[in-house]
Amino acid sequence: MSRFIAVLLTALMAPIPAALAAADHATADAAYQAQDWERAAGAYEELASADAADVRAQYRLAVSRRHLGRHDEALEALDAAASAGLPATLAAVERAKILLGRGEAPQALETLEAAAKEGLTGSATLTGDSEFAALRDDARFKSVLTAVERNENPCRYNPRAREFDFWVGRWRVVDGNGVEQGVNSIEKAEGDCVLIERWAGRTGGTGMSMNFYDPGQEQWRQLWISSGTIIDIAGGMKDGSMVLEGTSWYHGSGEKRPFRGIWTPREDGVVRQYFEESTDGGATYAPWFEGFYHPVGD
Repeated sequence: MSRFIAVLLTALMAPIPAALAAADHATADAAYQAQDWERAAGAYEELASADAADVRAQYRLAVSRRHLGRHDEALEALDAAASAGLPATLAAVERAKILLGRGEAPQALETLEAAAKEGLTGSATLTGDSEFAALRDDARFKSVLTAVERNENPCRYNPRAREFDFWVGRWRVVDGNGVEQGVNSIEKAEGDCVLIERWAGRTGGTGMSMNFYDPGQEQWRQLWISSGTIIDIAGGMKDGSMVLEGTSWYHGSGEKRPFRGIWTPREDGVVRQYFEESTDGGATYAPWFEGFYHPVGD
């Protein structure tokens, strides 16, 4: 009987630590969300003491202590969170807030500057959180903001990623005889890292493409998709034109052919688009499409 009781007690007791831990987290999180910093700090102190590798508990303990003005203790908890795996950039922002709370603005700026060099993002936090209000007019802080915004939008500041900007817009497309062929819209998306093309031909045909600069390959790429054709071409600027080469693939026949596209901006604001394709493995090319892009409204 005593053995049965022991087994029963073991089975009953096994889930309790996990349940208590969940309840403790819930209590701590509720206090944190309510900005009851005293209760939150106490709850997270217990959790952090029970598990030094609890990143969330250590981080939120640091935040809670900062709000209570316990800055030295906040730094201790933040260091523990960093050791447990807190992302360095997140740790840097909180460290800067703690340092500002201690009246150490130069050290806070140094922390943010170092983090910006390592890829810090979150300009909304730097401009919106009240802890940074005293730094808003500081030249160094403004430089940090600029660096952070560049980290958030790398394509806007990379000249190679801007090379195809001359194609952005809404266009009326005509052939060499001035006969309208359709309209094309090219818009930037995803922080200006991709150009989305949406084509509507006068006879009802449609298609779209994604165009982007691939920094890993150091080249531009276009992937065109329509109900009839898939075109996958890559390359870059050459003698003032965007020149992309690759293949075209036809849904109906399954045939794959060498393909080349050339976009040339003219001084009058018109963009010439010239496509050519090979049926002999790339030995020779024949014209596939030529269009002249005029801004809608011209």
